[in-house]
Amino acid sequence: MLGPAITLLLLALALGWSVFFKAGVWPQDWDITLGAIGLISVCYWFFTRPIHRAPPLSPWLRWPIILFPCYLAFQLVPLPLAALEILSPARAQLAKALVPVAPGAASWAPLSVNPPAAVLAFFTVAGYIATFLLVRELAWRWASRPWMPLIPLVAIAVLEATVGMFQVFTRWPSGEATGTYTNRDHFAGLLEMLLPVAALHGLAILRRRKKRFHSPALPAIQACALWAVAALLLLAIVYSLSRMGFLVALCVLFLVSAISLAPRRVSRVWRWSSLGL
Repeated sequence: MLGPAITLLLLALALGWSVFFKAGVWPQDWDITLGAIGLISVCYWFFTRPIHRAPPLSPWLRWPIILFPCYLAFQLVPLPLAALEILSPARAQLAKALVPVAPGAASWAPLSVNPPAAVLAFFTVAGYIATFLLVRELAWRWASRPWMPLIPLVAIAVLEATVGMFQVFTRWPSGEATGTYTNRDHFAGLLEMLLPVAALHGLAILRRRKKRFHSPALPAIQACALWAVAALLLLAIVYSLSRMGFLVALCVLFLVSAISLAPRRVSRVWRWSSLGL
């Protein structure tokens, strides 16, 4: 049986590969990540007994997951020109333009103008769905600690922020914090998604009910460590010089401040943030 800890570790390695190699900009790096996610998914569903799996998805969530890849696959199916003129007149005009050059090949054509890119998009969406289902399984297996799947994401964000700050203080290559990303906005987007996780989790730790004979030092240390992570992420966002990244980070800090004034709702908001809602 492929345990949840091993599954999470393999998923983290697959994600880390694409993040630390130019954030998956080059198709060859992204293809490795997609292949790893597919292999992990097959191994998990094959070696995990049904009794250890999460309950089936509800219909309102199951059908979009099924229909969206079908929609992408339909764009790769060759169709006659008569059908193309109904579904996509512009695509039919492009196909007709090839008739003088290749009469037989232009009589049938897919909806996609660039089939190789459509194939990559199909497998990319399939990888997203597989990752979503695997994380759902892991969160169900760790029902008492649903935040466990977030640990690799926070660790990757901390490493990226550390690399970004190193770039700032060493003025290499341009003095801006971009980490291993080629786009500073994408770099800031990764950090701003995980900034509320660190900030709210530290707040949730302090809001927990204190048990008798338990020292308050450990929760205080954990909360301070998480807030230090949040401060590092915020500092890296600022030095990335991303306008939208900084604006979103300010909105996140405002949200965290508002939640701190309503302690009874902290645990509920933390659950929402753990589910990515």
